[in-house]
Amino acid sequence: MKQYVHTFESFLNESINEGRKLITKQKWDKASEDQREEWLSGAIKDPDDYEQYVTANWEDLPDVAISNMAESFLDEGNISFYKSTVVAALKELGYDVKQADLKIGAKSKGNYDIVSLNGESLCSSDQYDQMIIHIKAAVTKDPEKYGLDPK
Repeated sequence: MKQYVHTFESFLNESINEGRKLITKQKWDKASEDQREEWLSGAIKDPDDYEQYVTANWEDLPDVAISNMAESFLDEGNISFYKSTVVAALKELGYDVKQADLKIGAKSKGNYDIVSLNGESLCSSDQYDQMIIHIKAAVTKDPEKYGLDPK
């Protein structure tokens, strides 16, 4: 049974990491602390758990970090999707906006992306409907934070 569980966990990790380039020891050794923190934050969700490893040697990293740290897999298709999702949510709130009027970005955190509006984190990538809900809630709560006029 133990062997089966290990094999299943390996399969899940390979499926999750498929199409992404995992971080190697060589990259880790050459990376800045900021880059290391970005990679770790995508592999380990709790900042209290990953901050202690930013200055660590590769050999001292936990297995979860080594097996889940990956380079960004953002591509133009993802970014286009995020931009259209943000615009759709803003239009649902009554804003008359176009993508060209806004600075919409995304930053990979390993297994997920953080979407931003005018430099402020807005939501993490998720299913379209969930993103719309999170974007609308964030903008309704504090539109000025995102460079928008209150409605």
